[in-house]
Formats: sequence, structure tokens, C-alpha cells
Amino acid sequence: MEQLSAGTLQTDDGTIFRIHRVVFPPCSRYFRALFTLDLKQETVVIPNIDSKTLESILIYMYTGNLKLDEENACDMMIAPDYLLLDELLKSCEAFVIQNMTVTNCMPLITLASQINRLALFENSYRYALVHFEHILETSNCGLEELPFEILTKLLGSKSLNVVSERSVWRTAISWTEAESSTRLPQVPILLTVLFR
Repeated sequence: MEQLSAGTLQTDDGTIFRIHRVVFPPCSRYFRALFTLDLKQETVVIPNIDSKTLESILIYMYTGNLKLDEENACDMMIAPDYLLLDELLKSCEAFVIQNMTVTNCMPLITLASQINRLALFENSYRYALVHFEHILETSNCGLEELPFEILTKLLGSKSLNVVSERSVWRTAISWTEAESSTRLPQVPILLTVLFR
């Protein structure tokens, strides 16, 4: 197989994968553009994608098979978005929507806003509204990492399912305290949302 390999992909950590360039252009606009522009470059460094994720993507590109689980689903959405692997991204999105839980809901909302996946954002946002009390009870639920705009939208929603306003206040305080030096200036805006 090495004789048929037309190049290599390398991750930031130095892991090298031998590839067949003919496989890649039909699967990805990223690789199509990359290989069209520079056919002579033998090794292409793929930044911001770890070797385990890239290996899974290569297996998918060669075989069409993909093993997704709660552990790798977020990474497997970021990488296809970056590499413009539309079909893989759609498969990952469908998987995470079907397997949404109180532990992965908040990170999925953040991810969906970062990579502009509207369906994922809407699904995870609705899930958060309904299961908000359960999310608060879960340690490391990702609430403190929510962008300010999403937090205010969530806490300001009339559909937020909470037992009492105490949950909303607890969320606002916890989010602010997570990075108080940068978030304290946003407290007045947050208070206006809470008092609407």
C-alpha cells in the first residue's frame, strides 16, 4: 500500500498517516482545495486535530464506517467542520442529538454556537430548557463555560423549567464566579435579564 500512497497527513503531535490523495477530494472540499493547490507537497500538517480523531476520520473516509460515542462525539464534530466533511458532520450531529444527556447538553450548545450548527443548537437549547434542574444537579455539566449570550438567552427564557428562581440565581452566581475577573462587568446586563 505504501507504493500507492501519494502523500502523508501529519497531526500537531507529529503522528503521520500515509494517504491516497485520490480518496480525499470527493469527500471533502478542504482536501479538494488543498490537493488542487499544492500537488507537490508530500506531507500536509492538519492543525488542531489530534491523532485519534484524525485516525477515525481516515477510517471513515476509506470505509464509510464511524464509531461514535459520548467520549469522541464533540471532537468528531469539530474536525469534520474544519475539514469540510459535510456528510460526516451530519452523521455526528444526528448522533449527538439522539444521545443528548444532562452531562453533554451544555457543551453541545457551546459547540453548536461555535460551528454554526443551527439544528444542534436548537435541539440542545430545548433540551436544556426542559432539563435545567437536572443539569444544575450534575457536576461538570459545562454551565460555567457557556458564552454570555447563550446564558442570558437561557436564563431569560419564559420556558425555562425551574422549581424556583433560586436555581436561576444560583446559575448566574456560579457562572460569574467561574471567571470573576472577566465576567463581573457583565453582571449588570445579567441582572436586567433576570429581572425582566
